[in-house]
Amino acid sequence: MDNWNFIRTAYTIAKLGTVSAAANELNLHRATVMRHVDALEEELGTRLFIRNDKGYIATDAGQQILRVGDITEQQFKYLASRIGKQEDELQGSLTITSLDEMVEYLLPSIRIYQQQFPAMKVNFIGDIKNFDLEYGEADIAIRSGPKPKTPDNVVIALGDFHVVYAASKAYVQEHGIPDSKASMAQHQFITMHQRLEFMLWHEWLHNNVPESCLNLSFGTGKAINQAVTAGLGIGFMGKAEVAARDDLVQVYTPEVWPIGLWCLVHRDVYPLPKVKHFVSILRQEFAQLLA
Repeated sequence: MDNWNFIRTAYTIAKLGTVSAAANELNLHRATVMRHVDALEEELGTRLFIRNDKGYIATDAGQQILRVGDITEQQFKYLASRIGKQEDELQGSLTITSLDEMVEYLLPSIRIYQQQFPAMKVNFIGDIKNFDLEYGEADIAIRSGPKPKTPDNVVIALGDFHVVYAASKAYVQEHGIPDSKASMAQHQFITMHQRLEFMLWHEWLHNNVPESCLNLSFGTGKAINQAVTAGLGIGFMGKAEVAARDDLVQVYTPEVWPIGLWCLVHRDVYPLPKVKHFVSILRQEFAQLLA
């Protein structure tokens, strides 16, 4: 690929969505823009855009050019910053995605990051969805469970997060605390709506506690945490959080369930300073949290 101008033209169309907008951005004639795209598609042997009355819609191949172009643009901006001796003044945005329940564990890292780099805007997306890092839906993803097998991502181990069952002190004062499997039938437990096999602590609950004791359920772990805190029953929580709070008591179970925590960054994004700085802070904070 010798003509980088063609790639730049395709990237600009993918970013802006129309030939006219790309022509204005690049200070080129519309016909020149269209000729660049046609020549690039012929050279690559694939369609980069679907043409319609509303503009140009990027195909999968066009989306790849958009992703690489975005990363390249960021890297050139960083290079310009370094040349201008402004490498210490990070600017822009950083998007982090994770389960909503993880936000309280990420807040200390975000606070330190923004103290060090006050010009950086941090966007947190709390969602069960696995966002596509390859297409720039997020810069960093925090995921739990078995080690992700994603060849295009750098996978960084943050440690094991341990799940236990807990109750509020207010609940214990009113109902006591189970000290055996038999005594669990005298208590109320809080569950998830769905019974998911990979949540081993949840399976343990269904296999060891009578269904008559499972009379309150929620759709998220965060809601269960809030219900436990409010004294509505016994539910699962992070061991570190239970140990750090004076209003909660860990409930004995024969097992404590470890969950691997992982930080994922696309390999093309990982070298960016804004990402490397945050990952460094994150690793230090989680090493202390999970120690």
